[in-house]
Formats: sequence, structure tokens, C-alpha cells
Amino acid sequence: MINFPGKKVVVKIYNRIKKENDKIRAKKTFPNLDNYIFELYFQSFGISAPLSLLYVLDNLLMAWKPLLTVEFGSGVSTVVLAKNLQNTNSKIITFDEDTFYLEKTRQNIIKKYKADNIEFIPPLKEGEINYRVFKRKELSSERESRLVIIDGPTDERFTNEAKQIYEKIISSNTICIIDDTDREKNNMEAEKLSKIKYFKKIDLRDDIYSKKHRSSILFPYSLEGIIQKIPGIERIKIS
Repeated sequence: MINFPGKKVVVKIYNRIKKENDKIRAKKTFPNLDNYIFELYFQSFGISAPLSLLYVLDNLLMAWKPLLTVEFGSGVSTVVLAKNLQNTNSKIITFDEDTFYLEKTRQNIIKKYKADNIEFIPPLKEGEINYRVFKRKELSSERESRLVIIDGPTDERFTNEAKQIYEKIISSNTICIIDDTDREKNNMEAEKLSKIKYFKKIDLRDDIYSKKHRSSILFPYSLEGIIQKIPGIERIKIS
């Protein structure tokens, strides 16, 4: 690697210019996305769920209001949930392994939206999702509409304990979103889950941050009509 005086400054300027260009391109690609969510995404560029997935989630929730949403890995996606499901009968439960980040998410929500219907579940200890909570929770009828979001590349998302919880809460009336399925383990587990539940799986690319990044949506064939009606999904769907 070649080093020269001022290299860090040059790299910093390059990254700043690239980010601004990415923002301009993203505005053209996703013109109807809420400006607040758009800015939050770029504040956590490279950490947040991809903008294409946030766009799909936003449009999905405009048309479909699940009674229960369970999210493993809070962040900008939680803000999208709050925006669309505030003032509804929907219940949101969001987990994270980082207490600070979970609180940051809550603060980002209450700056603009309501969090009355959101339960924030902190870790039992830092670095671990508190899956034990769901072992004590009684779920309503499987006929209720549910959304499950599994976000983040950490191995803990697909431990045996985690997979048992997913299988418990994903019913025949559930749409499941799994991020980071460009990672072999995440994709393998998504494929297994779709086969167990007899769900269809479609993959989405990331138009802004990384062409290599991939997210997946799993859903029963009875809900395929809802997925097909999401604006722009055909453009970012991987064949």
C-alpha cells in the first residue's frame, strides 16, 4: 500500500464526495422515501439495513398492517416500523444485543414518531440477543398477520435457540425479512426456513451501498399478491 503525505485527507475528501453522490443517486432512485428516514440511513451508512430494503419495507407497511411485528436487530428499520404502524392496533417487539444502540433507536423514533406500541428488549448481557423473552411469551392465534425481521450478520442470529424462536413465531400468515443473505450462513438458514414453512423466497439487491449485498423476503404463497404490489420491487429483485 502506497502512503504519502496527506493521504488521509485525500481519502476523507473522496469518501465525502462519494457519499454526497450516493445521496443524489439515492434520492432519484427512491424519491418517495421519508426525508427523516433517508437522513438516518446516511448517518449510519454501511451499518443500517440497505436503503432498497427500507424502501420495500416502507411500501409494504403502507399497504399491509401486521398485528405483530418482531424484529431482531433494531435500527433505521425500526423507525420505518414506527412511522407506518403508529396509531394502529399493531404491536412491535424489537430486540438488540447493544443497549446503547437500542436506546439510540428509541430516541430516533420519538424525535418524530410515537413509540407507544413498541417494546424494546435489551440484552441479558451485552453482545447477546435476549431470545429467552419469547420462551415466556404467549402468542395469539396463528391467523393473525405477523412480520418478522432478522437483521444483522452476527452468528447469534442463527443459533439453535434463535432458530427455534423463528420457527415458533413464523406462522402461515407471516412475512419474514432476512438481511445480509449475501453471507453464506444467513442465506443457507433462509433457504432452510423457507422449506420448513413452505414459503416462497425472493432476493433483493442493494442499489446504493453495495451491489454484493443481498436481502431476502420469505412469504406464504397466499400473501404473494401483497409482495407483488410493492412499488419498485421488480427493479431490485434478483432473478
